[in-house]
Amino acid sequence: MPFSKDGTEDGSNLQTLCRPCNAGKGSDEALNKAVDSELRNLLDQINPAINRAVLKDGRAVVVANSDEFTELARKNAYFNGYQIKVYPSTITGLQAGFSLGIYTLNDNGGSKTHFQIAPRSS
Repeated sequence: MPFSKDGTEDGSNLQTLCRPCNAGKGSDEALNKAVDSELRNLLDQINPAINRAVLKDGRAVVVANSDEFTELARKNAYFNGYQIKVYPSTITGLQAGFSLGIYTLNDNGGSKTHFQIAPRSS
């Protein structure tokens, strides 16, 4: 909740940000909804089961191509609507890490990122 709309004076809510990041985290609801939609579409491109798991269980454990994860983290940096916890591991190759979580649909055989994603609490 932005400070301008009666958000807390907590340090994490009073960050100095560049204009695009501030707009994404601020009171521009249209922008927040647009970025959230982009994030959900990206999760669907990785694997639609991610969004279903987040709705059902409140979180999803995922193994995605590292470039997919990088794009997800970049978009989330503007919106900050999801908590993303990366599990430190080295996963490389076709079907590497397949059993660790919801797996990318477009395995490129390269490095993978194993992570958990959950909506941030309001």
